[in-house]
Order: sequence, then structure tokens, then C-alpha cells
Amino acid sequence: MNDGQYPRQKTSTDFDLMTKNWRVGDRSRREDDRYLFLEAILAARQKLYISWQGISAQDNSVQPPSVLVAQLIEYLNLNFQNKMIPVVHPLQPFSKLYFTDNTGFFTYDKDWQLPTVKADVQLNTVLNENTSAITTSLPTELDIEQLAQYLKQPVEAFFRQRLGVYFESLKEQNETDEPFSLNKLEEYILANRLSQANTNNNFGAEVKKMELSGALPLAGFKKIISDDLAEKAQTLESKKQDKVITWN
Repeated sequence: MNDGQYPRQKTSTDFDLMTKNWRVGDRSRREDDRYLFLEAILAARQKLYISWQGISAQDNSVQPPSVLVAQLIEYLNLNFQNKMIPVVHPLQPFSKLYFTDNTGFFTYDKDWQLPTVKADVQLNTVLNENTSAITTSLPTELDIEQLAQYLKQPVEAFFRQRLGVYFESLKEQNETDEPFSLNKLEEYILANRLSQANTNNNFGAEVKKMELSGALPLAGFKKIISDDLAEKAQTLESKKQDKVITWN
């Protein structure tokens, strides 16, 4: 009996003539649902159980019941001395409220019940010991390297420092990425290699070696960057001869 689901809200179609030319006496789905709800109330002899989803599964917000249920609760509270208050049931089937006396809740699934109170005490003792062990094992101070790692990758730092799980480093992760551009340091390193290869008349083989090692991108990006590196290699070689090196 959730709000918006009962009574039904049927979307009318374009060829439904009754929605545009409605007359008194025509059938209405919402009125049929209201009549069925009234019949269910009148048919009950001993107990009437009405339920709805009172808590949203997305954001844990409170959801109202169907407008018919809200009207029924309001009518009962206005005309009877005993107020009608909805009961919120526990979310999990292993909640202690189902196995505690004088709570108003019960369950037929006894497998969730703890065998004895002693087992519950032992469980709490183990949890307290583990909590105290974790508390004592927490570091009192962090060095610069640990702090930098936490700021860069907080999840990785938690797994490494608290759980002892080690992932591959950021440098190893970046090496698996396909390059599309080079930074200034990479340009200088590759241009220096091409400059040395040009001195040894091994320029083409060095470019091929860079391509196979993954230092250069593929397709058209490779030609653009390799031509640019060749030009910078010539500039670097001339600067080396002049003993003055500037890199822009």
C-alpha cells in the first residue's frame, strides 16, 4: 500500500476516448481500487493487516502510505479513543527485537536466534578484543611519504596501511596507459636519445625501438611527435656543440 502505487495511476492512451469525453457512470480505475479497499476492510472479521514501505531504499527517507491508508488512520484517530499508530518493523530478520520478550515482534524462523545468552556475551567479548587490538595498532604519527600517499590515493593507502593489501604503484599503472602526448621531461629524454642515435647514424632504428617499446603513440600521433622530436634532437645536438642547453 505504498503512496503512488495504490490506487493505481493509469496513464491514458491517445486512442482512449473515455479520458477526453468522460461521463458520469463511466468506469474509473482509481474508484475501483477505492471500492476494493473498502471491501477488504468490511471483509475482515478478526484482524486487518495493512503494510507499506515506510523507508526509502535509496536515501532512507520516510515515505507516506497510500492516501487511502492515511485517510483510514485519520478517521480512526478522530472517532476512536485508542489512537492508531503505525508500527515500524525491524529491517533485518536477525534483529534482536524478534527474539526478545514483550517487544510485540515475533518470527517463525528460529535459525536466526542466538543459542544462548552466553554465546552473545562471548561474541561481544571477541568484538571488544578486536576493537581494542585495532585501536592499539593504529599509528600515532605519519611520515611525509605516507601522508602524500594518503592524499593521492586514500583508498589504496587504507588497504596498504590497515589491511596489508598492496596494489601496483601509480607509476606502474601509468606505464600501461597508451600515450597521446609527452611532457617536457619525456620529450627531453627521447630527444637526447635521438640526438645520440643521430651521432651514431642510427636514427631510424632508435625511432623504431621507441615505437616498439611504447614510448611513442600509434598511427598519426606517432608521425607528429617523431617529427617534432627529430627537430628538437637537431636543436639539442647543436646546443651541445655550443655547450649551452636551453629547453622550452
